[in-house]
Amino acid sequence: MVKVWNREPRGFTLIELLVVIAVIAILAALLLPVLGYVRRNARESTTRAFIKSLETACSAYEFDYGFYPPDGTDASVTITSPGTSIKSSECLFYHLTTPFRIIGTDATPLSTTNKGPNAKGERWASKDTGPYMDIPENHKKDLTGNNYNEIVDLWSRALQYDNIRDGTLSTGLSGDPRGGVGKNLQGFDIWSEGEPSTTPRPIANFKTTP
Repeated sequence: MVKVWNREPRGFTLIELLVVIAVIAILAALLLPVLGYVRRNARESTTRAFIKSLETACSAYEFDYGFYPPDGTDASVTITSPGTSIKSSECLFYHLTTPFRIIGTDATPLSTTNKGPNAKGERWASKDTGPYMDIPENHKKDLTGNNYNEIVDLWSRALQYDNIRDGTLSTGLSGDPRGGVGKNLQGFDIWSEGEPSTTPRPIANFKTTP
């Protein structure tokens, strides 16, 4: 006759639990830096795509007006913008999201020597323009508490915008990775300072060398 022994079920020993916890901790330590790198790259790619959409909106604005949206720092351009202290991202937000109407007001009589489609005195038809872009909720924020939004990156910091007209850097901008001179001399520069870190990687519509 064969006697069968019934073994009582038992749980994990303390040593086994400690080994499992140690293995999980080691794997987490190895994966966390990789996950952080992937997350950072994903945010940078999203910001780069958003800056591209801003470029498209600025080009549509330029098509209507003949110049790119003002940045609030050029005294030669009359700025109609809210707020007491105009910031470049606030000014860009205003000009891309506000509907305008261009009204032809030049009623000077045509002279015999000044004729043609662009002659002074031609009455231009009124034209409704804008808004040129619907800024997503995660890219707009009132940073100064003046009830006017600025365009921000995914780190909730204001995007920098510089409408370059003479090849020099407008004053008052921070986080400038360009070395003090505009890269797109015939247009405009838009950039994000990137993720806050000891090794910043600016994201821009121009090539950067951080």
